[in-house]
Amino acid sequence: MREAEFKAWLVAQGYAPTSIATWLSDGRKVDSAYGLDEHFDRDGGASMLAEMAYSRADEAAGASNPSAIDLSGSFYANLSACRAAARAYFRFRNSEARPQGRFGELDREAVLEAVAACDAVGDVAQYVADLDLGQPTRYWLVLDGKRYPSKAVVRDALARRGSDWLPGGGECKTALERLGFVVIDWPELNRARDAFLRQMPDFSDFRAAAGAYWDVERAYKNGLIEQAKAIIARQDDDRAVGESLYRLLSVGGSGLPLSWRTLSEVQNADPELRDRFYTSLGVLARSDGPLEEAVPAAARELEALREAGIAGLRRGEVLSIPITVWATLHPDQASWFKIAKIDEMGRRLFGRRLFPQTEFRDTDLAEWLQLMRALFGLLDKEFGWHPHDLFDVQGFIWVVGNPDSPANSIRCPSGW
Repeated sequence: MREAEFKAWLVAQGYAPTSIATWLSDGRKVDSAYGLDEHFDRDGGASMLAEMAYSRADEAAGASNPSAIDLSGSFYANLSACRAAARAYFRFRNSEARPQGRFGELDREAVLEAVAACDAVGDVAQYVADLDLGQPTRYWLVLDGKRYPSKAVVRDALARRGSDWLPGGGECKTALERLGFVVIDWPELNRARDAFLRQMPDFSDFRAAAGAYWDVERAYKNGLIEQAKAIIARQDDDRAVGESLYRLLSVGGSGLPLSWRTLSEVQNADPELRDRFYTSLGVLARSDGPLEEAVPAAARELEALREAGIAGLRRGEVLSIPITVWATLHPDQASWFKIAKIDEMGRRLFGRRLFPQTEFRDTDLAEWLQLMRALFGLLDKEFGWHPHDLFDVQGFIWVVGNPDSPANSIRCPSGW
């Protein structure tokens, strides 16, 4: 396992230090038993991941550990964590091949060295001036909620590797993104902030339990989060839990994230397909595995149900339903999801097109979550707004996306 490079990639992705430590630890276990790089080079890790499969049904049946990993405790929980670490490593390997041409002269470790140098100077303006550059305007690298001048960091990193390349701002943005870093269009985020404050003139920060933002965007979501937690705590089977959750999030109020039209289609579907649909949501909601395992599994089941006859499970629904169900129970990890708003966020703030594929891909989900974590950090450390979780990031984006709407009409039945 290329541990140092993998760790640098995880840092670039914006994962918390505890998550990075866990993935490195679990990755070592998998690497010791299988050899991560060998399996990636052989078939992208597919055969290894298949051997490590272990379901709730396997656990209930008392099935033995199917893998070569020496495990104690719950095979289900431990193998789920090991698969998540392996999948993260394989995403790293898919992205780690250096770009062609001069972009190949840059590496993640050099970028992190340059970021550390900027921190050591303690003043961005001085750091930039020391490199004989003008003060940055548009593009900024984002790490752990802090902004760093992207051109200065890239040129400093290149110099540390003996390169004489002097790329411009756009080239620096491209180089950083190809290495897995986030680059924000800072003037555009400032415009978004101003649009938000015009809509929410009494806003101070996300901690306030009163005011327009609380009344329109946050209070009702907190209520739904608590109701969702109560549903999964019932003694009901997974199918009943899944149906209750979908109804909670689609009918009976305004601002709900899921579609009542899809509910109608599911209700009119073949009973076996209907049961599979609700059961998949119940299993997802009660999963104690990581998001990176649970959400893709549910999305692929919805894709299979679409092929089997529930035509209403279009691309947007396949993305929205599992992400939204998970987010309602884990608002610190994800948020409610609407593809049109996600596309808008990607284009406006990051110059990226998100979820471009017609089918669900783990890498698209990971990219979106990385950008949401980056925004969370900026809202917290740069703006001083103290968001509670990713629901506040979603609320910010939704308000900004409706600049001409009065505050009391921002909610939309289709989510953001």
